[in-house]
Parts: sequence; structure tokens; C-alpha cells
Amino acid sequence: MSFVGGPLRLKRSRTEKQDKPTAKKLKESVEPSKTPAEIAFQNVKKRNAKDRITEKLKLSHKDRIERYNKQLSELAEHFDIPKVGPS
Repeated sequence: MSFVGGPLRLKRSRTEKQDKPTAKKLKESVEPSKTPAEIAFQNVKKRNAKDRITEKLKLSHKDRIERYNKQLSELAEHFDIPKVGPS
């Protein structure tokens, strides 16, 4: 006979599945670690974001609207339509 006797092995056993590396393990092994400069950059970026948020939280909505209205009132009105003709 030209075949091996025994039952058909259509699925692998648990031990064979565990030996095969998973995609997660491969990704961890291929992904390089971050340099100290990259880590420092991320820390500064987080700190700046935190500072920006605290600055925005200092003013209430009413205070921001008042500041905006004050800024608009101080702008030059050179976009106004000039008077034309006798008045």
C-alpha cells in the first residue's frame, strides 16, 4: 500500500497550534523600540496638550464671548461702505 494508515488528520492538535508564532508575537518582535528623543517628544506633546486644556478651562463661555466682543469693537471698520454722494 502506498498510504499511511490511521485516521485522517484534518485539523492540527493544540500543541502544533501553540508552536506556530501568532501575528501579535510577530508584530512585537518586528516593531522597533522608541528612541529617547521620541519618548521625550511624546512627553512634551502630552504636557503641552494638558496646558492647552487647562488654559481653555480657566475662562467660562461668558468670559470668552466678552473678550471676543471687545476684540471686535477694537477692530478698524475699513470694510464699511463709504458714503457716496451728497449727504
